Amino acid sequence: MAIAFAGTCTSTPGWAQEQKGPQTAPPFDISGTWEFHVRSDNKITGNPVFTFKQEGTRLTGQYRGLFGEAPVEGKVEGSVVSFSFVGRSQGQQAVIAYSGAIERVAGKESMSGTIDFGGLMGGSWTANRRAAKRPRG
Repeated sequence: MAIAFAGTCTSTPGWAQEQKGPQTAPPFDISGTWEFHVRSDNKITGNPVFTFKQEGTRLTGQYRGLFGEAPVEGKVEGSVVSFSFVGRSQGQQAVIAYSGAIERVAGKESMSGTIDFGGLMGGSWTANRRAAKRPRG
Protein backbone atom coordinates (compact mmCIF):
# COMPACT_ATOMS: atom_id res chain seq x y z
CA MET A 1 0.00 0.00 0.00
CA ALA A 2 2.81 2.43 0.66
CA ILE A 3 3.91 2.27 -2.97
CA ALA A 4 0.37 2.87 -4.26
CA PHE A 5 -0.05 5.80 -1.86
CA ALA A 6 3.22 7.43 -2.98
CA GLY A 7 2.13 7.10 -6.59
CA THR A 8 -1.15 8.93 -5.99
CA CYS A 9 0.49 11.91 -4.25
CA THR A 10 2.70 13.02 -7.10
CA SER A 11 0.43 15.84 -8.29
CA THR A 12 0.48 19.20 -6.54
CA PRO A 13 -2.82 20.86 -5.66
CA GLY A 14 -3.55 24.04 -7.67
CA TRP A 15 -3.20 26.31 -4.66
CA ALA A 16 0.29 24.98 -3.93
CA GLN A 17 1.69 25.18 -7.46
CA GLU A 18 4.73 27.34 -7.99
CA GLN A 19 3.98 30.79 -9.42
CA LYS A 20 5.70 31.45 -12.72
CA GLY A 21 7.52 34.75 -13.13
CA PRO A 22 7.50 37.79 -10.85
CA GLN A 23 4.19 39.15 -9.65
CA THR A 24 3.78 42.69 -10.97
CA ALA A 25 1.18 45.32 -10.26
CA PRO A 26 -1.23 46.02 -13.09
CA PRO A 27 -0.32 48.93 -15.38
CA PHE A 28 -1.45 52.38 -14.31
CA ASP A 29 -4.83 53.72 -15.39
CA ILE A 30 -5.26 57.26 -14.12
CA SER A 31 -8.84 57.66 -15.38
CA GLY A 32 -10.89 59.65 -12.90
CA THR A 33 -10.70 62.92 -10.99
CA TRP A 34 -7.44 64.12 -9.46
CA GLU A 35 -6.76 67.00 -7.07
CA PHE A 36 -3.45 68.76 -7.72
CA HIS A 37 -1.27 71.07 -5.69
CA VAL A 38 0.91 73.25 -7.94
CA ARG A 39 3.73 75.56 -6.87
CA SER A 40 5.46 77.80 -9.40
CA ASP A 41 9.12 78.77 -9.15
CA ASN A 42 8.03 82.22 -7.95
CA LYS A 43 5.99 80.60 -5.13
CA ILE A 44 2.49 81.06 -6.58
CA THR A 45 0.32 78.10 -5.59
CA GLY A 46 -2.87 76.64 -6.97
CA ASN A 47 -5.12 73.62 -6.59
CA PRO A 48 -6.48 72.68 -10.01
CA VAL A 49 -8.67 69.65 -10.60
CA PHE A 50 -8.12 67.36 -13.59
CA THR A 51 -10.54 64.74 -14.83
CA PHE A 52 -8.76 62.16 -17.00
CA LYS A 53 -9.86 59.42 -19.36
CA GLN A 54 -7.15 56.95 -20.32
CA GLU A 55 -7.41 54.58 -23.29
CA GLY A 56 -4.22 52.56 -23.61
CA THR A 57 -1.44 55.14 -23.46
CA ARG A 58 -3.65 58.00 -24.74
CA LEU A 59 -4.83 60.49 -22.14
CA THR A 60 -7.63 63.04 -22.57
CA GLY A 61 -9.55 65.05 -20.05
CA GLN A 62 -10.52 68.39 -18.60
CA TYR A 63 -8.63 71.00 -16.54
CA ARG A 64 -10.39 73.28 -14.03
CA GLY A 65 -8.38 75.88 -12.16
CA LEU A 66 -6.73 79.31 -12.19
CA PHE A 67 -6.66 79.37 -16.00
CA GLY A 68 -10.38 78.56 -16.33
CA GLU A 69 -11.40 75.31 -18.00
CA ALA A 70 -9.62 73.62 -20.88
CA PRO A 71 -9.36 70.26 -22.64
CA VAL A 72 -6.29 68.17 -21.79
CA GLU A 73 -4.29 65.78 -23.96
CA GLY A 74 -1.33 63.61 -23.07
CA LYS A 75 -0.03 60.10 -22.56
CA VAL A 76 0.82 57.51 -19.94
CA GLU A 77 3.73 55.17 -20.63
CA GLY A 78 4.45 52.80 -17.77
CA SER A 79 4.77 55.02 -14.71
CA VAL A 80 5.54 58.17 -16.74
CA VAL A 81 2.76 60.68 -17.38
CA SER A 82 2.75 63.84 -19.52
CA PHE A 83 -0.13 66.10 -20.51
CA SER A 84 -0.84 69.70 -21.46
CA PHE A 85 -3.56 72.24 -22.10
CA VAL A 86 -3.78 75.80 -23.40
CA GLY A 87 -4.20 78.15 -20.45
CA ARG A 88 -5.57 81.67 -20.72
CA SER A 89 -4.90 84.53 -18.31
CA GLN A 90 -5.22 88.30 -18.73
CA GLY A 91 -5.79 88.02 -22.48
CA GLN A 92 -2.71 85.85 -22.98
CA GLN A 93 -2.54 82.15 -23.72
CA ALA A 94 0.22 79.61 -23.23
CA VAL A 95 0.70 75.85 -23.32
CA ILE A 96 0.86 74.57 -19.75
CA ALA A 97 2.75 71.26 -19.77
CA TYR A 98 2.95 68.73 -16.94
CA SER A 99 5.31 65.76 -16.76
CA GLY A 100 5.96 63.36 -13.93
CA ALA A 101 5.66 59.92 -12.41
CA ILE A 102 2.80 57.81 -11.11
CA GLU A 103 3.35 55.87 -7.91
CA ARG A 104 1.31 53.20 -6.13
CA VAL A 105 1.86 52.76 -2.39
CA ALA A 106 -0.37 50.52 -0.27
CA GLY A 107 -2.87 50.34 -3.12
CA LYS A 108 -3.20 54.14 -3.45
CA GLU A 109 -1.97 56.01 -6.51
CA SER A 110 -0.39 59.45 -6.49
CA MET A 111 1.57 61.51 -8.99
CA SER A 112 4.24 64.19 -8.86
CA GLY A 113 6.43 66.05 -11.28
CA THR A 114 7.31 69.33 -12.93
CA ILE A 115 5.30 71.93 -14.81
CA ASP A 116 6.25 74.35 -17.57
CA PHE A 117 4.18 77.52 -17.86
CA GLY A 118 4.63 78.20 -21.58
CA GLY A 119 8.38 78.63 -21.26
CA LEU A 120 7.92 81.61 -18.93
CA MET A 121 8.57 79.76 -15.67
CA GLY A 122 8.53 76.31 -14.17
CA GLY A 123 7.26 74.68 -11.05
CA SER A 124 6.38 71.44 -9.33
CA TRP A 125 3.18 69.54 -8.63
CA THR A 126 1.72 66.67 -6.65
CA ALA A 127 -1.65 64.99 -7.16
CA ASN A 128 -3.94 62.53 -5.45
CA ARG A 129 -6.93 60.72 -6.86
CA ARG A 130 -10.18 62.14 -5.51
CA ALA A 131 -11.99 59.56 -3.40
CA ALA A 132 -15.18 58.28 -4.95
CA LYS A 133 -18.29 59.60 -3.26
CA ARG A 134 -20.21 56.90 -1.47
CA PRO A 135 -23.96 56.81 -2.04
CA ARG A 136 -26.01 57.82 0.96
CA GLY A 137 -28.71 55.50 2.06
